[in-house]
Amino acid sequence: MGYVRGVARPEPATTEAPWVGRSMLRVEDDALLRGEGRFLDDLAPVARTFHAAVVRSQLAHARIEVDATAALAAPGVVGVLTGADVAELSRPFPAGI
Repeated sequence: MGYVRGVARPEPATTEAPWVGRSMLRVEDDALLRGEGRFLDDLAPVARTFHAAVVRSQLAHARIEVDATAALAAPGVVGVLTGADVAELSRPFPAGI
């Protein structure tokens, strides 16, 4: 077993599912595990950063009809994306959406 910063690194497994039943070295979130993670709410406000609300149907395969003009008229609303907008913007699906 190897070590990285005092953390035991598991030996590579030879089974089809090498992650089953063994400890795995977590390298992607070391700061989170030590309580030193930084989140957007921890940072100073960034200009033109907005909140988003997603409206989903409670019915499977339902069609949601959106009147974007009424939503855009609401105070504080800066934009509306409808299902049609998302379908148009996601062909091909952009990596940075």
